[in-house]
Amino acid sequence: MTLTILPYFHYSTFIPRFYKSNTIKSVKIKFDKSCKYSIQEKSCVNKLWGFASGFGVHKNSYRFGWTYDSVSDKIIIWAYIYRNGKLFKEKLTECNFDVEYTFTMEIKNKVTLTVDTIQKTYEVPEPKSWLLELGFYFGGETRAPHKMKIDFKRI
Repeated sequence: MTLTILPYFHYSTFIPRFYKSNTIKSVKIKFDKSCKYSIQEKSCVNKLWGFASGFGVHKNSYRFGWTYDSVSDKIIIWAYIYRNGKLFKEKLTECNFDVEYTFTMEIKNKVTLTVDTIQKTYEVPEPKSWLLELGFYFGGETRAPHKMKIDFKRI
């Protein structure tokens, strides 16, 4: 399915699901060239896909983030994790446009983020018994400067 963020919005057409904790979930994502952008807010990491432990998006959540790098003309993929209300970000890899990548998240007493063959594991608080899936999102304070699209498939 194609997920779209309209101009001047944050949220996409993503419809979340609920899952039990202690799970492994994967999606396939392909970035469209519409995800290129230039904005003033350089510290902002957009959100791609992941989970919140309960409704605590800014308390305990585990997501893949994304930004566009105009120098390399690639999408930068980030680990974007809130642990007890503190944000942690780390660059994981880079993605090309119009190439499908597999994103996997294993959530147990640790969180393991995998993009194709790149894998990192992070310590996190014990998740609640259920998780709220989180999807394609642009910005922090800044809203999408134009229409953006990705191909998104749950596996």
